[in-house]
Amino acid sequence: MTKFHLLTKALPAASRQLSKAAVHIVADTILDKDKIFNIDLALSEACANVVRHAYRDMEPGDLEIVVTLDPPRFIEIEVSDWGRGFGTWPVNVKNAAPHAEGGRGLFIMSELADIFDIRKECEKNIIYMKIKVEEQLWTPSE
Repeated sequence: MTKFHLLTKALPAASRQLSKAAVHIVADTILDKDKIFNIDLALSEACANVVRHAYRDMEPGDLEIVVTLDPPRFIEIEVSDWGRGFGTWPVNVKNAAPHAEGGRGLFIMSELADIFDIRKECEKNIIYMKIKVEEQLWTPSE
């Protein structure tokens, strides 16, 4: 098992660079382009949510991504912030109404992951995604 910790301030450009770095780590490890695309989409949504919501009306704080690779079984991704968090717990993840202009990010992430969870640990807000990857889709070890 290999774990990568990535950290930046929750600013738009920096958060996109951080999510791209995490996707690059995954892309070096698995061969499935569709899974890589889905992970990129989920990470982009999670990081954009932190930038938009976590530190609203505050100084931007930290945005952290932890990627855990456990070949040949799964990839775990945690996206964390120390901002305001969600108003109610547990968080109800559902799709937005068809006419809504937003509110689909958590639902999209939950659909792209095999296991999806939102939790709070002390002051840390964590979005957790576990994605199963079949053995033949991992890059061969050298």
